[in-house]
Amino acid sequence: MKEKILVQSGKLKELEARLASELAKAKSDTEKAKANADAFVAIYRADAEAAQIHARGFDLTEEIKGAKELETDTEALASDDNDDDDDDEGRKSGSESGEGPDGEENTPGDNQET
Repeated sequence: MKEKILVQSGKLKELEARLASELAKAKSDTEKAKANADAFVAIYRADAEAAQIHARGFDLTEEIKGAKELETDTEALASDDNDDDDDDEGRKSGSESGEGPDGEENTPGDNQET
């Protein structure tokens, strides 16, 4: 009976040692898998961030285009406003006041050569 107990005790210790070895291997495999998963996540995040920046770049291109159009419209309106301001103050440009480009007064017959 003692021999049977000793044999079973030896088998039990052997099984415990084998289980401990398998547990250590499983932990090692888990750590490797976690490291690989973390690497994939890091790559995915970097790619996702790059894609978002790239997408924002296209949006910025559209915004820049729109801003340039608004700037052109603003300049056109500003030049129209400046022309209106001159007329509102009673000033006339040379052609409206009857003066030529050199400040001399034009008469209806001046443009005809004889």
